[in-house]
This record gives sequence, structure tokens and C-alpha cells, in this order.
Amino acid sequence: KQTLVVRVTDLDGRSVSESPDYLSDKFFGTNGDKMTMASGFDACSFGKLQMTNDYDDTVNTRLLSAPGVLEVRIPVRLTSSTQATIVASAQQAVRSKLNMNLPGPFDHVIFVVEKCYEVGTQCNFAAYAYVNHWLSLFVGDNYKYPAVAMHELGHNLGIAHSGGLDGKTYTDHTCLMGNPLFEDDVGAMCFNAVKNFQIAKSGGGSWYDTNHIDFFNTGTTGGTSWHGSLIGVSDYDNNPNDDAILLKLESGDGSDWFIGFNRASGANSDSQQATDQVTIYRVGAGDGMGYSTSSLKGALREGRSVTVNDWRKSGLALTIKVNEINTKSSPAYADVKVLFGPQADPTPMPSRTPTQHPTQLRLDPTPTRRPTQHPTQLQLAGVFDSGTKGGTKWSGSVAGLDKNGNPSSSNKNPLKIDLPTGDGDTWWIELNEKGQVTLNKMSNGKNKSEVKGKLKAGKDETISNWRNSGYDLVISVKEIVGDKNNPG
Repeated sequence: KQTLVVRVTDLDGRSVSESPDYLSDKFFGTNGDKMTMASGFDACSFGKLQMTNDYDDTVNTRLLSAPGVLEVRIPVRLTSSTQATIVASAQQAVRSKLNMNLPGPFDHVIFVVEKCYEVGTQCNFAAYAYVNHWLSLFVGDNYKYPAVAMHELGHNLGIAHSGGLDGKTYTDHTCLMGNPLFEDDVGAMCFNAVKNFQIAKSGGGSWYDTNHIDFFNTGTTGGTSWHGSLIGVSDYDNNPNDDAILLKLESGDGSDWFIGFNRASGANSDSQQATDQVTIYRVGAGDGMGYSTSSLKGALREGRSVTVNDWRKSGLALTIKVNEINTKSSPAYADVKVLFGPQADPTPMPSRTPTQHPTQLRLDPTPTRRPTQHPTQLQLAGVFDSGTKGGTKWSGSVAGLDKNGNPSSSNKNPLKIDLPTGDGDTWWIELNEKGQVTLNKMSNGKNKSEVKGKLKAGKDETISNWRNSGYDLVISVKEIVGDKNNPG
């Protein structure tokens, strides 16, 4: 992202006291500063987002006072001008000096002014930025603080504020979009699970692969569960088991819940709240896909649990339990289980292999106590979240059942594949006891499912306009192994 910093001097000669070289170092690390806005975005994005002062040929860099820093004078006084007037005058000064309309080639333009004076507005801000835009403005020393700069440019990137446990807008201190760190050399902090989901789903500009996001659509009738490991976003590039960095709980109303592991290490080592704990959030609207305030709802240590009553207005409780937090392994991880409603009575889980962290399979491998009964069909499930932009796919195997409804003890494949829709409906694919692949749907608020299609080997089933995306979802069966007497 080509980023320009503009040092503004007003009609009375008012400007920040630091030189253009100092500003260049604080934003870009030009002279060796290790904690900057640019280094913070680079660390949190694992190199995917580079805030650069290396411009294309349309910019006459000889007009710059330092790498990435332009100085301009405006014909108005800070002491008697509104913010709108100051911003308009500064933009015009840049246009005149560079001989181009803004934003021109720049993805971000950052104005730095000496101070805020209360002319038509209260000076209760450190900086401000336009949402999904290129412009931001910093007052006084606040440009020096890398976390403040990342917070404001986060708004440019379409990211909203993060509220805390007290319900206030800025008080989630697990995330840069809460009240950020107002320190010069402290700023190793990234975003919460809601923001990380939004970033991962943002298309070409995403930092994280959606394969490292898990989804759990509980339905509304109970008896479903999710069990797996979560790692912190700071370990995203150290993930040999392909564990998830967050779990999204589908709420059915757009205000989805998210679970993350707030690992305080690396790019997130300066996190200020609930460090090395499992954190729980809810987004205000939009399924977490766009600009919407998130709220921190809870933080759990090892062995703790929390219950959300009347989940999805079902009259049943959702329980989130942290079985283990291991910060000594590499990567560190949290073993988390989510239970919705009454559960089948399981036998004890096999003990963890002491030399290897188990691979995240996105399913709960707990067998039932009575081996002659098939557990609830939603118990062992894989998940394919297609998104809405097309170009995604899932390929794999689904385990079948014998004529008594029992899965093969040697078959480790999931019994079904859930297809999250984002609207509360539940779709899934399974292999029934007759050796047929079935496409099933349970509409939101209903207690009975319906079979929408039955497929044999070599056949396809198409769902038009999947998730109102304008794209079709195509399900193809390549092969069915076994018969009705032997699980395939």
C-alpha cells in the first residue's frame, strides 16, 4: 500500500516540532525504528500488507522532504478553522505541490497537524480516519504511537471499533480496534477473532487463509458439538497441524459469535487483556463480513466454561469449555469444546499422545457408550464453508453406516459434511444406510429435515444461487465404496 505522510504547517507557522526525517522513521522505520505502523501491519499480516513509501513513477519524489513525507503550508489558522476546513486546505496544498488529485497513486494519505483547537468540535480525539477511504489525520504527538496509527488505518481498511466487557465502544484491549496503546515503543498487537475473520474473508487483500477458520452451525434442536484446537494469530505461520485461528458460531441472525485464543507472543506480544486465554466475541451485524462493532463477551482460562442461555431462541444452552491451554508447546494452543443442548453420554476420550499435538480434523471423534447405537448424526461432522464469492471447493470422503446404523470402527472419515449458509438453515451431505449420498436440509426454526437430493456414483446435484451469491453449488459423487451390508 503506497502511503504518504503530510506534515502540515498553518498560516501562523504551527506544526509538529519533529522533522520530516523523524516522521519518516516513525511511520516507515526509514532510519531504523523497529516499532512502527509499517512494521506492525507487516507482522500481523505475515508480510501480506506492506505500507510502503516506495512510490511508482507518477510521484516526483524530489518534492518530498524525507522518504514518504511531504511538507505543505496551508493558508488557514489551526486556531480558528474547523476540521473540515483544515482537511480541505491540506488536500488542496498537496494537490498543488504534487500536481495531482488525491488520492492519486496513494492508498493512504496521513495528515499530521500540530494540535486540535476546539472550533466547531470538541478535541476529544487523538486522530481520525474515514472508513473504507484513504484519508486520516493525527493531532499532536499521537502519530508517534504505532498502535494508534494502525487503529486509524484499520478504519481506512473498513474495520470497526471493538467494544469491551463493559459494553463501551473502545474497551476491548485484546484488539487494536479497542482503545490502542499510546506508547512510542510498545505496539506489538493485532486484531481480535471477529476482525481476523473479516480480514480473512476480504478477498484479494486478505492476510489469512480461510482454511484456518472453523465454523460451527449448531442448529436449533440441540445435541450438536464442536471440539478442536485453536492457536493464536501470532502463530499463524507456525501451524504444522493446520489448527484454526478462530471458530465462528453461526447465530442465524447475523450477530454471530466468535472464539479465539489470545496468545500473547510475537506480533501480539503487547496484548493488554485476557492474555493467553480463550476469548469470546459477538459482532453487531453482517455475520462479521463488513464494518460492524464487535463486543468482547468473555475470557476463559484452562478448565473454565461459560454458558449462553436460550441460544438462538431455542430454549437450550450453549456451553463453551476450555479443556486445556498449553503455552509450552510450539505452537501454543487451546483445546476447546462447544456443546449445544443435551449431549449423548460419551465414553472417556483417549489420552493425548504426549509427543504430538493431535491434528485438527474439525470433528468430534467421541464414540457413544453403546456401540450398537449410532450417535446423533450431527456429532461427527466435517465443514465446508463455501463463502459467497465463488472459486472454493471441498473434496474428500464421507463415512457410511451398515444396515444396523453403525459406522465402521476403522473408518475415520466424518459421517457428514455441513454446508453453512449464513441464514440459519442447515444443509449437509451424508451417505445413508442404503449406500446413497443424500443432500439434506433443515430450515431455520423447524425440527424436521428433508432430503433434497439422492446421488449415485458419477452423478451431480446443483443448488442454484447458493447463499444468494448468483453462483451455483455443485455436488459431485465420484465413487461409492461398499454396500448396504458393509459401511463404505
